[in-house]
Amino acid sequence: MERFRHPEVDRYIQEGDERSRIIMCMLRRMLFECDPELRECYEYGMPVYRKGRPLMAMWRSSDHVNLGFIGGAGLLDEHGMMEGRAGEHRHVKLFSPRDLARDLLELIELSVNSADPDDR
Repeated sequence: MERFRHPEVDRYIQEGDERSRIIMCMLRRMLFECDPELRECYEYGMPVYRKGRPLMAMWRSSDHVNLGFIGGAGLLDEHGMMEGRAGEHRHVKLFSPRDLARDLLELIELSVNSADPDDR
């Protein structure tokens, strides 16, 4: 994972409280374990994960961390985890490390697999 770490993302994570730092570090590891080809960027003031095009972003809120799925409206959310109904984007709220479960991994895999090979 080291070669993919973006220094601005490191800074962003460290600026959060302890709970959000733990969640974001675990989520970051989960993303790279799901697909080592993901590219981590710092765009729009938050960590963004690309595989050619932007697929996901994570950001802090006052009491949780969000994992946003760019184009998430087109993903099959069998467990009803995603929130948001306007436009194409959806997000999942992560309140504790326990929220980083298999159901979330399934959504991440769907998002990564939705990347068009021509976009890479």
